[in-house]
Amino acid sequence: MEEWQDPIQKAAVWYVAAFGALSAVLIAGVSLTSFDASRARHPLLAILAAILAVAAVAWVGFAASRVLSPRWTTKALLGRYTESAKRGSWADIASGDPRVLSPLYVEDGFSGDNDSPRSLWAQAQAADADAAGRLREMVAAANRRTSRRWFSVVTVTAPIALAVVLFAALAWGTLSRPDAVVATTDNPLPVRVRLNEGVDPATVFGAGCTDRERTGVAIEGTIPQQALVALPATGSCPAALVSFDPTIGSIVRA
Repeated sequence: MEEWQDPIQKAAVWYVAAFGALSAVLIAGVSLTSFDASRARHPLLAILAAILAVAAVAWVGFAASRVLSPRWTTKALLGRYTESAKRGSWADIASGDPRVLSPLYVEDGFSGDNDSPRSLWAQAQAADADAAGRLREMVAAANRRTSRRWFSVVTVTAPIALAVVLFAALAWGTLSRPDAVVATTDNPLPVRVRLNEGVDPATVFGAGCTDRERTGVAIEGTIPQQALVALPATGSCPAALVSFDPTIGSIVRA
């Protein structure tokens, strides 16, 4: 915080920090590691939602960087003046070129062609300390104006970006979730079940069973919410008929 002395820049730090914290909470609630494109309801739309959220966060980060590090230098200001010199006096350029963040002269004490970057640079090269100081202040003024302009952009777009992240997180949850499939005795479905942490396999599957993941056939219920699963005997695990729900473990089609 100490390297940013402008109140606008300090405000931007807290503003973006709050945006980042809220975005992090929203994104943390999205399960990206369990995404299976082959089973998702709309995998392409889910991926687009994730890209949209990342783009919204990236935009706020970019806009904030323009507030905190405007990047105007003497060389950049001279270059802008040289490119624009044919359009009129430096005062006209400053009042008409948004990239120079006008009106620099009226608000920051510069006026006329005598205060153009080229004139001040020439005087500074001739060891004119006052001109060198005014040139430095001109650069600082341009940077202050850039910070203020981009801070206005941040204050407008950050809430929009946060709404986009929220929408994308909700859309991801819906679009990436597998479609529910109903199993019946007439339409049994091969499934793979996996126990939650802390659930004892011997209690669920039978005495002596140590396997936490098994394959079987769902004969009733809705996958992946809740289903009655018939499990064949394997190794140390006996055959079993288990009613699975999220409190016990997960169910996916095999």
